[in-house]
Amino acid sequence: MKHPKKYLDLYSKINDSINTVEKEAVEEPVKQIIKKNENNYSQKVKTAFLLAGITVLLIVVTALVLWLFHKKKLKKKYEAIIDNLKASNTAITETPIEVQKAEDENQASVNIADDTLKTILKRLEKFESSNRFTKQDVNFAYLANYLGTNSKYLNNILKQYKDKTFSEYINDLRINYIIKQLYEKPKYREYKTSYLAEECGFSSREVFTTTFKKIAGIPPSYFIENLKKEQHSAGHLETTN
Repeated sequence: MKHPKKYLDLYSKINDSINTVEKEAVEEPVKQIIKKNENNYSQKVKTAFLLAGITVLLIVVTALVLWLFHKKKLKKKYEAIIDNLKASNTAITETPIEVQKAEDENQASVNIADDTLKTILKRLEKFESSNRFTKQDVNFAYLANYLGTNSKYLNNILKQYKDKTFSEYINDLRINYIIKQLYEKPKYREYKTSYLAEECGFSSREVFTTTFKKIAGIPPSYFIENLKKEQHSAGHLETTN
């Protein structure tokens, strides 16, 4: 046979071509599947990132709205306190004792003679104006003794004429007192919270802060901060004028 090497080479080339075609025929669908899966995965990743971004954005927007609402709420409470102080020049929750009205409506439940009841209520007014409530050792027994009555009558009087328990009554007086001091005396705004707590009769800064927020509706730090801002604005206005 002539040219055997030539035929062998030709056969080899044909065989290689067939193998290549067969290989490509198998690999092409596999490549398409892989490419499709990659595209699907890429799309899922993009969707996941998009959803995550939207979620984060919603959280941020919600937090911002809540923060603005909370800030507006605090501002309104602060302005209400200031308006009350300007209008009445008294404590924010303190109201005058209407002795005659209280006697007519509540004497039966208190069950104290008219003159005795009037004397106790007058002493209660004196107690409030004397600022004795700022002393840390003032307790229920102390007040009963100061008023010249017993614990049962004192409890009934506070309930009927103040609509408060002893703790609520004392805490209101103390917080109202320190609010007035902060409002009228700028030097108080420079004091530490622990000093303010001690000044109005609280045993700790934590109890004072919690009670202040409960009664006034705003933290003491917020109240002081806004008083300072108003003071600074007023001073700046006077300087420019």
